[in-house]
Amino acid sequence: MTIPAQTPATVDAAGIGTPETATMVTAEPQAPKKRTFFSQPRASLAMFANPKSAAGLIILGIFVLVAIFAPLIAPYDPTAQHLDHTLEPPSWQFPLGTTHIGEDVFSQIIYGTRGVLVVGFLATITSWADKELKAYRHVDLAPGAEETVELEVPVADCTIVDATGARIVEPGAFELLIGSSSRDEDLRSVSFTVAAA
Repeated sequence: MTIPAQTPATVDAAGIGTPETATMVTAEPQAPKKRTFFSQPRASLAMFANPKSAAGLIILGIFVLVAIFAPLIAPYDPTAQHLDHTLEPPSWQFPLGTTHIGEDVFSQIIYGTRGVLVVGFLATITSWADKELKAYRHVDLAPGAEETVELEVPVADCTIVDATGARIVEPGAFELLIGSSSRDEDLRSVSFTVAAA
């Protein structure tokens, strides 16, 4: 179903309505793809196809390993005081030097990864995204060229879980952002509203 442009910007919770300055194309309902035993791991490992995702996961993995094996990696207890070695510069004995009370800085950093991972995990699970990427298509254009691009965003990708555990389309104002990069100054915006049913 194609909805013409230049109509009032109201969409109800069931997805019925029209956007203000965009053409909305909705796909016909399709039967869900059959899942097999072999499709599950392939879908789970799809993120490794993106080099940036793979690099991020490798870095995170290194931090996790450092946190787990901190007692084996760190040369000293992070709180042990070496009073005869206060404010030492980096050396073979103390790779990153010592503090004003003789604590090894390298050992403190190694053990500190545990706290950093806990804080990062808690911040991740308690935060709510201001913007979420629901669809993406990369298009290469020559200078001055134009192209029409259609994106399909399944209704299931636009839902939240309410207090009863049901998936619903959340009422409110939404934006469609289009641009040559993800920087805010490169994006054009089209707004629409989802009204409560």
